Amino acid sequence: MPEEQKVRKMGEPAHKVLLALRKGQSDDGVAGWLEHLGYRVMHANDGATALLLAHREQPDVAVVDAELPILNGFQFTAALQGDGNGSAPRCPVVLLVPDGQAATVARGCGVGADLVLPRNLSRSDLQLALERILGAAGRRPAAEAPHPVPH
Repeated sequence: MPEEQKVRKMGEPAHKVLLALRKGQSDDGVAGWLEHLGYRVMHANDGATALLLAHREQPDVAVVDAELPILNGFQFTAALQGDGNGSAPRCPVVLLVPDGQAATVARGCGVGADLVLPRNLSRSDLQLALERILGAAGRRPAAEAPHPVPH
C-alpha cells in the first residue's frame, strides 16, 4: 500500500484538522482525502470563522490559506498563537502561501506559523507536513490528550 494511502486503524482516535481555505478553493477534495486518511476535518472559509472554530474545537493542527477573507492567514495565526494563555494546548499552524518568496515565508514564521508551504503543494507533501507537525509535537489526538491541571 503506498505511503499516502495509510488509513487509521479502527478504534484509534482521529487527529482534528482545521482546514481554512477561501471560498472557491477546492477544499472538498482535500477534506475528503484527509478524512480518508483518518483525520477529523473542520472547515472554515474565512479567518474569523476559523479562529472561532479553533477556540471551540481545539484542533490538533490548522491548515490555513494566507489569503482568507476577514482575517487573513497571517492575522489568524498571530491571533491564535497570541492567545496562548495556558488554558488550551497550542495549535500548530501550516500556513499555505501563494508563493515561496523568502519575505512571505519569513512573515509567516514571524507570526508563529510552524510551517509555511506553497498553496499548490501535493497531497502527499501535505500529508508529510501533518505527520511531521503532529509527530514532532508528540501530539496525541485531542480526544485523548490530557487536560491541563489548574495551579
